[in-house]
Amino acid sequence: MLGTRRQLGLITTKLVKPYKRQWIQAIPPSRRFVSNEAILDSQNNGEEDDATRTGVIQKGNQETLLYFGTVIPFKSYRWDIKQYLTRFWGRSEVAIKKRITDLCSNTPKSCTFDIKDIITVARDGGVFVKFVVPETTTVAEFNKNLTQYVAKNSKEGILNRIMSPTVHPVKGVPWIEDMRRYPSNQIEVEFEGPPLTQEDMYLLFRRYGELIDIKPATDANKKALISFKLTSSAINARHCITGLNLGGTSLHIQYVPVVHHNVIKDSIANHPRIAFPIIIAILASLAVLIFDPIRSFFIKEKITQRYSLNKLWRSSLFKSIIGFFSVTKDSLRKLVSTNEYHTSGSFALNQSAWGERLARVEELKLLLKENINSFIVVVGPKGTGKREIVFSHVLSDRPNVLHLDCDELIKARSESSLLKAVAHQVGYYPSFPWFNSLFTYVDLVTQGLTGQKTGLNESKEKQIKNMLFLTASTIRSICLSCYSNYLQELSCGGDTLPLKEEDFLQQYPDVKPVIVIDRFQASKKAGEANAFIYKELADWAGKLVTLNIAHVIYLTDDVGSLQVLSDVLPDNVFKVIPISDASFESAKSYVLSQFEESKVTEKFVKEVQDTIRPLGGRMSDLQAYVRRLNSGETPTGALEEMVDQTAEQLIQVYLNKGHNTFGPAEVWALIKVLNDRGSVKYKDLLLNPLFKSNGKQILTEMEKSELVCLTKTTGLITEIKAGKPLYEEVFKHLVANKDSFRELETNYLKSLITLETSKISKWEDELSKFPENSSYFKTRFKYLDEKISTSNNLIIDYEKKMKELTT
Repeated sequence: MLGTRRQLGLITTKLVKPYKRQWIQAIPPSRRFVSNEAILDSQNNGEEDDATRTGVIQKGNQETLLYFGTVIPFKSYRWDIKQYLTRFWGRSEVAIKKRITDLCSNTPKSCTFDIKDIITVARDGGVFVKFVVPETTTVAEFNKNLTQYVAKNSKEGILNRIMSPTVHPVKGVPWIEDMRRYPSNQIEVEFEGPPLTQEDMYLLFRRYGELIDIKPATDANKKALISFKLTSSAINARHCITGLNLGGTSLHIQYVPVVHHNVIKDSIANHPRIAFPIIIAILASLAVLIFDPIRSFFIKEKITQRYSLNKLWRSSLFKSIIGFFSVTKDSLRKLVSTNEYHTSGSFALNQSAWGERLARVEELKLLLKENINSFIVVVGPKGTGKREIVFSHVLSDRPNVLHLDCDELIKARSESSLLKAVAHQVGYYPSFPWFNSLFTYVDLVTQGLTGQKTGLNESKEKQIKNMLFLTASTIRSICLSCYSNYLQELSCGGDTLPLKEEDFLQQYPDVKPVIVIDRFQASKKAGEANAFIYKELADWAGKLVTLNIAHVIYLTDDVGSLQVLSDVLPDNVFKVIPISDASFESAKSYVLSQFEESKVTEKFVKEVQDTIRPLGGRMSDLQAYVRRLNSGETPTGALEEMVDQTAEQLIQVYLNKGHNTFGPAEVWALIKVLNDRGSVKYKDLLLNPLFKSNGKQILTEMEKSELVCLTKTTGLITEIKAGKPLYEEVFKHLVANKDSFRELETNYLKSLITLETSKISKWEDELSKFPENSSYFKTRFKYLDEKISTSNNLIIDYEKKMKELTT
């Protein structure tokens, strides 16, 4: 062992360039391979002894053996779907040889090497290639040049970019076997001789890929465990290092089998308590037998819209009828009108206007095609068009969609109205929310007579869980109905083995319903009476994704909800799709695309361009702007009206009566700062006396009211901006208007005077409690005197400013 460490320690600096000096000695056969030649000789009675049959690769003196990894997809398990994709690669010897030739060529037409033999390891997705080394070069130089060519050529072509093929010289004695030992990112190294240390193994294996962990051999276990980041790295290391003899130690490498867990089986085994008390179970069984099939039918209808008139409107027959009359109407319009409508140009402009969001639409569609864990969160400020993107552009052609609006559930003022709202949204009919009130009286009577409750009364949380549970069961039945159709089609098609239910859902993600949870504001509305509904929906949606029976999409303008989802669902990984305001060019293109070509004149475009900049790219504001233009207003007039209307709303809601947490003075102080700077740092805002005590709480409430937008880093507020682009123009309007500025600034100064007066009163009250002529409190007297003097000077300054405002 000491000799091995000394040998590796002396040549550490040479490991980066192994071809300049071979620190690994000429590889003699290890004990496992000592008898290879004897076995081959004893069986050489006319039988074929190629590597695929014997597992041994014979190599001459002027030959070199290299391993090409990820030439074709490898198999992670027996029924790996990637094995069916290899038909697009070509697995014949001619096709693989051509690909190896293309990878090794310095230029597409040059080929200065001689391939003697190719041994394909289909299970591992690699190829052993035996080259004849020219007499004019050494094996090390030949391997080095070939490695450089492959590294360069592997970046060319779509197939190479996807597969990222690699090449490594074979340093050990490879063992070619086709047993069911499927590759994984962990390999087990067995030492025949003194074991290597972690440092030695890191030097030896790091060149094949990034390592996650190394567990060295111990006295109890003579095998080391090495974990790679990628499975392909483990495959390369296994084929290039196994059989290597290093300092008297032979290394034998095998894959560590991957243990696949059945999520459904484990969840059932870990939660054995699934039975209710006998009496409640009987009553519940009666309800299930009678009402649950009916409720399940209506829930299924709510999701699939099978018997809905909306499905008739979307049918091809109805569309063809409507299309016929639309064409006739357009033809008559062209005959009687001289105006040509902006049809093709409008489509192009719409494409341009949606250019920034088309990428989001395609990303959402791609995520819905994933096999598992399709847990998506679409986040963006209010009015950015999240709902339109999801429903009009992503889910318009999906047959199975369930829309849940959290805002309607939160607004419910009673338990009965909440249960009705949940039942309506999921299609839970018939529902009897008044049963709970009846059972409450029954419990009171029973408790008065017997001293015990019947247990029939359920909380609203329990009833909502039951509704969601039945909804989940119905969603699963929808998936199973598609699976049954698949089995029927398969039974008529031949002898193909059917997929299991779990495999079917993974291979056909389109059959899974899409659950859209809209206006999810778990952080903003955490103080509401029905805020528990957020956690219930999050848990329920997480279980649907875990069971792989539905796709889930959250729509939220509350950034804090992401942290709530992370806390509630720590085991679920969700994808975040941000939706922001449109850029200036996209906003302009969107507005212009809404008008006829005859109206889009150069003057009109110039006016729109000048008004779009202060208006911003908020989709709701752009739509309101377009409606005003269609009603006959000029672009400048429409912008002025929107600014005046928004300013009036801000004054009425925030600058007159204030809020529970913040008042008009805090709002006006923030408006002035944002008007001057555009944005303000949180630390700078805390210098204002109105924000010193509870600035974070004030800003959080302002964000909930969509008055400001907070930028956070690691959960801490760093910067404050206006809630939407139009507010910036509104702030300028409020500050520039002399009448509004005079009134709001006067109220602001009065608030500051009141604040300083309260401070002085507190300090004077403290001074009155001290004994007179006490030298012991002299320092405290001086401190309070300075504080009172400072506040008094501030009051004088504020009163002076108020006087200037009135003159």
